[in-house]
Amino acid sequence: MPRRLPLLVATLLLACSVSSCAASPGGLSEQQLATALPAAAEIGPGWASVGTTTQPPADDVWDDALTAAAVHEPRCHEALLALDEAGRAPTPSRFARSIYRKPAAGAAADQDLTLTIETFETVPDRWSAIRAMRQACAEPLRTKAGVRTVTMTVKPHDDPGAGTVGYTVQYRTSGLTYSFDYVLARRDQALVSASTTGPSTSANQSLLRQVAGVAAANLDRVQGQAPSPGGTR
Repeated sequence: MPRRLPLLVATLLLACSVSSCAASPGGLSEQQLATALPAAAEIGPGWASVGTTTQPPADDVWDDALTAAAVHEPRCHEALLALDEAGRAPTPSRFARSIYRKPAAGAAADQDLTLTIETFETVPDRWSAIRAMRQACAEPLRTKAGVRTVTMTVKPHDDPGAGTVGYTVQYRTSGLTYSFDYVLARRDQALVSASTTGPSTSANQSLLRQVAGVAAANLDRVQGQAPSPGGTR
Protein backbone atom coordinates (compact mmCIF):
# COMPACT_ATOMS: atom_id res chain seq x y z
CA MET A 1 0.00 0.00 0.00
CA PRO A 2 1.21 3.56 -0.51
CA ARG A 3 3.55 4.66 2.22
CA ARG A 4 6.07 7.31 2.99
CA LEU A 5 9.60 5.97 2.70
CA PRO A 6 11.02 4.86 6.07
CA LEU A 7 13.45 7.27 7.69
CA LEU A 8 17.01 6.24 6.83
CA VAL A 9 20.27 8.01 7.62
CA ALA A 10 21.72 8.90 4.24
CA THR A 11 25.22 7.68 5.00
CA LEU A 12 24.24 4.54 6.86
CA LEU A 13 26.14 1.43 5.87
CA LEU A 14 26.23 -1.26 8.53
CA ALA A 15 29.09 -3.75 8.53
CA CYS A 16 28.22 -7.19 9.90
CA SER A 17 30.07 -8.84 12.74
CA VAL A 18 31.41 -12.38 12.56
CA SER A 19 28.24 -13.76 14.11
CA SER A 20 25.85 -11.70 11.96
CA CYS A 21 27.71 -12.75 8.81
CA ALA A 22 26.97 -16.40 9.49
CA ALA A 23 24.62 -18.12 7.09
CA SER A 24 20.96 -17.71 7.93
CA PRO A 25 18.15 -20.28 7.67
CA GLY A 26 17.39 -18.53 4.38
CA GLY A 27 20.83 -19.57 3.15
CA LEU A 28 22.61 -16.19 2.92
CA SER A 29 24.58 -14.03 5.33
CA GLU A 30 23.84 -10.34 5.90
CA GLN A 31 27.01 -9.47 3.98
CA GLN A 32 25.92 -11.57 0.99
CA LEU A 33 22.46 -10.01 1.08
CA ALA A 34 23.89 -6.48 1.15
CA THR A 35 26.19 -7.40 -1.74
CA ALA A 36 23.15 -8.47 -3.78
CA LEU A 37 21.64 -4.98 -3.56
CA PRO A 38 22.26 -3.26 -6.92
CA ALA A 39 24.76 -0.45 -7.18
CA ALA A 40 23.29 2.86 -8.33
CA ALA A 41 24.99 2.40 -11.71
CA GLU A 42 23.05 -0.86 -12.20
CA ILE A 43 19.76 1.04 -11.94
CA GLY A 44 20.52 3.61 -14.61
CA PRO A 45 21.99 7.04 -15.38
CA GLY A 46 21.36 9.76 -12.82
CA TRP A 47 20.67 7.45 -9.87
CA ALA A 48 22.65 7.75 -6.63
CA SER A 49 22.65 5.65 -3.45
CA VAL A 50 21.10 7.38 -0.42
CA GLY A 51 21.92 4.63 2.07
CA THR A 52 21.95 0.93 2.86
CA THR A 53 21.06 -0.98 6.01
CA THR A 54 20.96 -4.62 7.10
CA GLN A 55 18.81 -3.86 10.14
CA PRO A 56 15.01 -4.11 9.78
CA PRO A 57 13.33 -0.86 10.89
CA ALA A 58 11.90 -1.24 14.37
CA ASP A 59 9.07 1.24 13.86
CA ASP A 60 8.63 2.70 10.39
CA VAL A 61 6.81 6.00 10.02
CA TRP A 62 4.16 5.51 7.35
CA ASP A 63 1.79 7.83 5.54
CA ASP A 64 -1.08 5.49 4.76
CA ALA A 65 -3.76 7.55 3.06
CA LEU A 66 -5.25 4.57 1.23
CA THR A 67 -6.08 2.66 4.41
CA ALA A 68 -7.60 5.80 5.94
CA ALA A 69 -9.73 6.35 2.83
CA ALA A 70 -10.93 2.73 2.92
CA VAL A 71 -12.30 2.91 6.45
CA HIS A 72 -15.88 2.97 5.10
CA GLU A 73 -15.20 0.14 2.63
CA PRO A 74 -14.95 -2.93 4.91
CA ARG A 75 -13.66 -5.45 2.33
CA CYS A 76 -10.96 -3.13 1.07
CA HIS A 77 -10.00 -1.96 4.54
CA GLU A 78 -9.68 -5.53 5.81
CA ALA A 79 -7.58 -6.52 2.79
CA LEU A 80 -5.26 -3.54 3.29
CA LEU A 81 -4.74 -4.46 6.95
CA ALA A 82 -4.05 -8.07 5.94
CA LEU A 83 -1.48 -6.88 3.39
CA ASP A 84 0.14 -4.74 6.05
CA GLU A 85 0.34 -7.72 8.39
CA ALA A 86 1.78 -9.93 5.63
CA GLY A 87 4.56 -7.38 5.18
CA ARG A 88 5.48 -7.42 8.87
CA ALA A 89 5.38 -11.11 9.78
CA PRO A 90 7.20 -13.36 10.07
CA THR A 91 10.42 -11.58 10.95
CA PRO A 92 12.99 -12.23 8.19
CA SER A 93 16.08 -14.30 8.90
CA ARG A 94 18.15 -11.67 7.08
CA PHE A 95 17.28 -8.19 5.80
CA ALA A 96 18.96 -5.68 3.49
CA ARG A 97 17.55 -2.44 2.10
CA SER A 98 18.89 0.33 -0.11
CA ILE A 99 17.30 3.64 -1.02
CA TYR A 100 18.28 5.37 -4.25
CA ARG A 101 17.50 8.87 -5.51
CA LYS A 102 17.36 10.46 -8.94
CA PRO A 103 17.47 14.27 -8.77
CA ALA A 104 14.90 16.01 -10.95
CA ALA A 105 15.46 19.08 -13.05
CA GLY A 106 13.71 22.34 -12.28
CA ALA A 107 10.80 22.34 -9.85
CA ALA A 108 9.97 18.65 -10.26
CA ALA A 109 10.35 16.40 -7.22
CA ASP A 110 13.29 14.01 -6.92
CA GLN A 111 12.42 10.35 -7.47
CA ASP A 112 13.17 7.87 -4.68
CA LEU A 113 13.35 4.12 -5.09
CA THR A 114 13.43 1.59 -2.25
CA LEU A 115 14.71 -1.96 -2.76
CA THR A 116 14.50 -4.60 -0.02
CA ILE A 117 15.78 -8.19 0.07
CA GLU A 118 14.64 -10.52 2.85
CA THR A 119 15.35 -14.19 3.48
CA PHE A 120 13.10 -16.56 5.42
CA GLU A 121 13.15 -20.09 6.74
CA THR A 122 9.54 -20.31 5.53
CA VAL A 123 8.73 -17.71 2.86
CA PRO A 124 5.46 -15.85 3.64
CA ASP A 125 2.69 -15.79 1.03
CA ARG A 126 2.68 -12.05 0.37
CA TRP A 127 1.61 -12.42 -3.26
CA SER A 128 -1.78 -13.79 -2.19
CA ALA A 129 -2.27 -10.80 0.11
CA ILE A 130 -1.41 -8.45 -2.75
CA ARG A 131 -3.87 -10.10 -5.12
CA ALA A 132 -6.62 -10.12 -2.47
CA MET A 133 -6.06 -6.40 -1.82
CA ARG A 134 -6.18 -5.55 -5.52
CA GLN A 135 -9.48 -7.36 -5.92
CA ALA A 136 -11.05 -5.93 -2.76
CA CYS A 137 -9.93 -2.37 -3.56
CA ALA A 138 -10.77 -2.36 -7.27
CA GLU A 139 -13.26 0.50 -6.89
CA PRO A 140 -11.84 4.05 -6.59
CA LEU A 141 -11.53 5.50 -3.10
CA ARG A 142 -11.82 9.17 -2.21
CA THR A 143 -10.52 11.25 0.65
CA LYS A 144 -10.01 14.92 1.48
CA ALA A 145 -6.66 16.69 1.51
CA GLY A 146 -7.58 20.11 2.85
CA VAL A 147 -10.20 21.49 0.46
CA ARG A 148 -9.19 19.09 -2.31
CA THR A 149 -10.65 15.69 -3.04
CA VAL A 150 -8.10 12.97 -3.77
CA THR A 151 -9.23 9.95 -5.81
CA MET A 152 -7.16 6.78 -5.38
CA THR A 153 -7.32 3.87 -7.80
CA VAL A 154 -5.58 0.51 -7.31
CA LYS A 155 -4.48 -1.33 -10.45
CA PRO A 156 -2.60 -4.62 -10.84
CA HIS A 157 0.55 -5.04 -12.87
CA ASP A 158 1.94 -8.58 -12.86
CA ASP A 159 4.65 -9.73 -15.23
CA PRO A 160 5.01 -13.55 -15.31
CA GLY A 161 7.97 -13.20 -17.66
CA ALA A 162 9.84 -11.08 -15.11
CA GLY A 163 8.56 -13.18 -12.21
CA THR A 164 6.90 -10.22 -10.49
CA VAL A 165 3.53 -9.47 -8.94
CA GLY A 166 2.70 -5.85 -8.28
CA TYR A 167 0.26 -3.00 -8.05
CA THR A 168 -0.08 0.71 -8.68
CA VAL A 169 -1.98 3.22 -6.58
CA GLN A 170 -2.81 6.23 -8.73
CA TYR A 171 -3.71 9.54 -7.07
CA ARG A 172 -5.68 12.25 -8.84
CA THR A 173 -6.50 15.69 -7.49
CA SER A 174 -7.12 19.07 -9.13
CA GLY A 175 -5.76 17.94 -12.46
CA LEU A 176 -2.61 16.44 -10.94
CA THR A 177 -1.80 12.73 -11.20
CA TYR A 178 0.97 10.71 -9.61
CA SER A 179 1.40 7.08 -8.66
CA PHE A 180 2.96 4.70 -6.17
CA ASP A 181 4.27 1.50 -7.78
CA TYR A 182 5.29 -1.72 -6.03
CA VAL A 183 6.61 -5.07 -7.23
CA LEU A 184 7.45 -8.32 -5.44
CA ALA A 185 9.50 -11.28 -6.67
CA ARG A 186 10.76 -14.47 -5.09
CA ARG A 187 14.18 -16.07 -5.42
CA ASP A 188 14.39 -19.40 -3.56
CA GLN A 189 14.14 -18.42 0.15
CA ALA A 190 14.40 -14.71 -0.58
CA LEU A 191 11.79 -12.04 -1.35
CA VAL A 192 12.79 -9.00 -3.39
CA SER A 193 10.50 -5.95 -3.22
CA ALA A 194 10.85 -2.56 -4.85
CA SER A 195 8.76 0.60 -4.79
CA THR A 196 8.83 4.10 -6.19
CA THR A 197 6.62 7.12 -6.79
CA GLY A 198 6.29 9.37 -9.80
CA PRO A 199 4.10 10.69 -12.59
CA SER A 200 4.87 7.98 -15.18
CA THR A 201 3.28 4.69 -14.15
CA SER A 202 4.45 2.53 -17.06
CA ALA A 203 8.02 3.80 -16.78
CA ASN A 204 8.03 3.21 -13.03
CA GLN A 205 6.71 -0.33 -13.43
CA SER A 206 9.39 -1.11 -15.99
CA LEU A 207 12.05 0.35 -13.70
CA LEU A 208 10.93 -1.76 -10.74
CA ARG A 209 10.85 -4.97 -12.77
CA GLN A 210 14.36 -4.18 -14.02
CA VAL A 211 15.68 -3.49 -10.51
CA ALA A 212 14.05 -6.63 -9.08
CA GLY A 213 15.62 -8.63 -11.90
CA VAL A 214 19.07 -7.21 -11.20
CA ALA A 215 18.74 -8.02 -7.49
CA ALA A 216 17.57 -11.56 -8.27
CA ALA A 217 20.53 -12.14 -10.60
CA ASN A 218 22.85 -10.74 -7.93
CA LEU A 219 21.38 -13.20 -5.42
CA ASP A 220 22.22 -16.04 -7.81
CA ARG A 221 25.73 -14.68 -8.18
CA VAL A 222 26.48 -14.40 -4.46
CA GLN A 223 25.22 -17.95 -4.01
CA GLY A 224 27.50 -19.11 -6.82
CA GLN A 225 24.60 -20.05 -9.08
CA ALA A 226 23.95 -19.32 -12.70
CA PRO A 227 20.99 -16.92 -13.12
CA SER A 228 17.66 -18.74 -13.29
CA PRO A 229 14.14 -17.46 -14.05
CA GLY A 230 12.52 -15.64 -11.14
CA GLY A 231 9.20 -16.86 -9.82
CA THR A 232 6.12 -15.79 -7.90
CA ARG A 233 3.11 -17.73 -6.77
